[in-house]
Amino acid sequence: MDATAELNRLLSESVPEAAHREITTFENALKPFSKRVVIYGGGNLGRRTLAGLKGTGIEVIAFVDRNPMLWSQTIAGIPVYGPEEAALRFGSNALFVIALWHPTRTTGIESVSQMLRKLGCAGVISFAPLYWRYSSQYLPYYMWDLPSRAIHSAERVRFAFELFADSYNSQSRFVQQLRLRTHADFAYPEPPADHPAYFPPLFQPVSDECFIDCGAFDGDTVRVFLDWSNRSFSKVVAFEPDPRNADALEVFAGRDKSLKGRMEIFRNATGERADIVRFAASGKTDAAISAAGDIEVKCVTLDHILASQHATFIKMDIEGAEMSTLRGAREVIGRERPILAVCVYHQQDHLWEVPLTIHSQMAKARFGLFGYFMEGMETVCYAVPQERYLDGYGACP
Repeated sequence: MDATAELNRLLSESVPEAAHREITTFENALKPFSKRVVIYGGGNLGRRTLAGLKGTGIEVIAFVDRNPMLWSQTIAGIPVYGPEEAALRFGSNALFVIALWHPTRTTGIESVSQMLRKLGCAGVISFAPLYWRYSSQYLPYYMWDLPSRAIHSAERVRFAFELFADSYNSQSRFVQQLRLRTHADFAYPEPPADHPAYFPPLFQPVSDECFIDCGAFDGDTVRVFLDWSNRSFSKVVAFEPDPRNADALEVFAGRDKSLKGRMEIFRNATGERADIVRFAASGKTDAAISAAGDIEVKCVTLDHILASQHATFIKMDIEGAEMSTLRGAREVIGRERPILAVCVYHQQDHLWEVPLTIHSQMAKARFGLFGYFMEGMETVCYAVPQERYLDGYGACP
């Protein structure tokens, strides 16, 4: 794929054209089926999709799920069927909306769509066009937002695209991610990366590595860091505001002898300024700052906490707080020039705004982009100071 040509094609659409497509894509797909819908996926996204259809005049007549435990049961009074039976019953008279989006390395919406069509379903579409059509009920949702908003930011998108010019295949990945966000194109030509997330072969560890883990969860990334660094490092600083996750993190840190005296844990959120924020403490990976959160936590800035630290590597997977945390780390990024590994799948514009923000904070950084699951999940932007970048891997052929 010629990445530049594809970028130009995607951005050649005008904002009014994109806005028209946001409304008509789902309506055109639904038209032959008298507003009858079958939702594929009985999990959280399927239930969220059902709730958003209230008051739209669209009739949800069934759920479909591969889990046999759900068959013959109901969700909010709506029956659940297996794929084969649902296709037999409704394949010709209802639009199948695939509401399935979760971390996987091998299968996803495209494979489900192909399966349903082979079973004889006449109409199959992903949840994204439905979410565009009823944006006030559904959006934003992680990286899903109105395509017209991305088109409106075309110049900033182009600028960010150029930052990835000297990193092997990153521009192609950038365009794939943009196409996914603007056209809900789930047909990925490139599989997820085969190296551990946050530790690509763009750089190597140094003996005095000071690893900053924002969104440390239960220590999952720290475990990988220990292997990657061969336990030769100076310090780990971890931020995890969810109480249950932080408890698990402390248990892990107490059991690993290599971390004794070399790990500091902060039960804080991170952001642009010190504050008290509401936090949705789920005890899972989706715990996040939220106005509807069930607890309050203290939010701190990296500039304050790391004022006396020689931070060499900062990772951020913080459920949408990445941009705020970057703004609260201007001084440490400019002073220490750390490697940055920042997730860009929590909001639509993070794909371009994260690299642009880092570019404004750290001179002579080299950028890379990798995805670790299907359909945009766990997509990470890397900014590597020139002095630590491995040209042998990253240079374009």
